[in-house]
Amino acid sequence: MKKIITLIIITLLASSAFAATRNGVSSTYPVGMRSVAALGMGDAFYVKSDNKYAPFYNPAGLARVKRNRVDIVPFMMSANMDTIDFVQDVIGLDFDNNTDVANMLQDYVGKPISGRVQLYPSYTRPFFTVGGYIDVSADAIASNPVLPELNRDAYTEVGVVLGGAHSVFYDRLQLGVAGRFFYRINEKDSFTFIELSKDDFDVSWDTMNKGYNLMADLGAIYNIYHHGVNPRIGVAVNNISIVETEDTDVPPVTLTLSAGISPKFERLGINTDLIIDIKDITFSYEQDDDLPKRINIGAEARFLRDIIALRAGIHQGYFTAGFGIDLTYLQVDYAYYKEEIGAYSGQKS
Repeated sequence: MKKIITLIIITLLASSAFAATRNGVSSTYPVGMRSVAALGMGDAFYVKSDNKYAPFYNPAGLARVKRNRVDIVPFMMSANMDTIDFVQDVIGLDFDNNTDVANMLQDYVGKPISGRVQLYPSYTRPFFTVGGYIDVSADAIASNPVLPELNRDAYTEVGVVLGGAHSVFYDRLQLGVAGRFFYRINEKDSFTFIELSKDDFDVSWDTMNKGYNLMADLGAIYNIYHHGVNPRIGVAVNNISIVETEDTDVPPVTLTLSAGISPKFERLGINTDLIIDIKDITFSYEQDDDLPKRINIGAEARFLRDIIALRAGIHQGYFTAGFGIDLTYLQVDYAYYKEEIGAYSGQKS
């Protein structure tokens, strides 16, 4: 039982997207906290950003927040089907049998195991947000079908967020700034099937890199017209490192351009958003130089005074979908999306 629990922990509770290149295939892009609503829209969110996640997208979006909100017990969880199958197989595995362990890992060679848990209590009102978060991400993969091993690149992050925005030029231009201070633990390692089968197998936490970082995010949204469909453009600079520990693994500075419109159908009581983002236009992500992988397109339609939302989009070339229910004391969001783990859009999701 100890081995079962340990293996699940090392693969599902302390792993992040790979930063290294394996077998000539590059990894997913490093990401911070993510909005489920945004993911349903293809993660195209930079000229909307009208909730507590604005500091991780475009802090200028805080000027678009419509009401005060306190999130007391906000919990987000994501997983793919391979992760669910993996956990089930691990629970029923005989770790004392090398062959069984090797066969199990062989079944998952090349299959991404992905999961994530976020806790993000916060207070948000128009032009301002403050909160604290715990982000535990999970991406692992088995390799080498002859002598299988489990690879992971692990991190757990705990931080605080503060963001503010201001409108100028008769509310045409919205400017925002945010700061994030966090402590991160990360480690890159792999375990062979023989190591996993040993009676004394355990994780050595002493090899983990530990450090803190203070980051800033800047953003702007320019409303070309306030009325009608409200066409607007936006720009955001994310992950500006101010103070950091030398060995902390943090994402690079990125520049994102965005454009959107918000048609309203008043007779039907429907409000909509249509958005396109071009993320990392300076190609700071070193995994690849693929432009389609950096393009996200999203749409949202809200009904019944914005209580119900339906969402769809294109994220890195893949279809996404989602819905949301926003009540006074309860908010529920769901998103289905795919992430590109290959070197170009459409290679391997």
